[in-house]
Amino acid sequence: MRKVFNFLGYQLVWFAAVLGAARGWTWLGPMAVLLLGSVQLLVSTQRRADARLALLAIAAGFALDGGLSLLDLARYAAASPPWPPAWLLAIWAAFGLTLNHSFVLAQRHLGASALVAAAGGPLAYWSAAQLGAVAFPQPAWRGLAVLALAWSVALPLLASVARGFAHTHHRMEGIRP
Repeated sequence: MRKVFNFLGYQLVWFAAVLGAARGWTWLGPMAVLLLGSVQLLVSTQRRADARLALLAIAAGFALDGGLSLLDLARYAAASPPWPPAWLLAIWAAFGLTLNHSFVLAQRHLGASALVAAAGGPLAYWSAAQLGAVAFPQPAWRGLAVLALAWSVALPLLASVARGFAHTHHRMEGIRP
């Protein structure tokens, strides 16, 4: 049941951040992730790993979305190029909080996670664009193609780090993974 709540929490942060950014309420995403993060860290048995993954995901989002902005492949509401906006980094933090929970399968199936990410990453950005939080300069396929490639690397990389954190946690607790 915790995995379901974790997944739903991530979806709520995504919608709050994207819809908030599209309407000029850029504070909504960061506030939503603070709420999710507080609850997640309260109930998690892997608090340290979850917090580290959230921070690592923010760094990954900073690099990925900053790069897209710098290359003018994507434009974000309320951004100061090339820096990604706080609402977008909030989504990345929430995503980091899923890696040990609702997205834990990505740790075991890195190849499959790369394929899922190659489709899901661009779909999420395209959806955000439809809602008015992201814009893709013409031709839009360039930004979406770069997103597919970047996400096909980012998710397996983050999942690998999460798996490493989980093994460390299990060794410290005397649990076999």
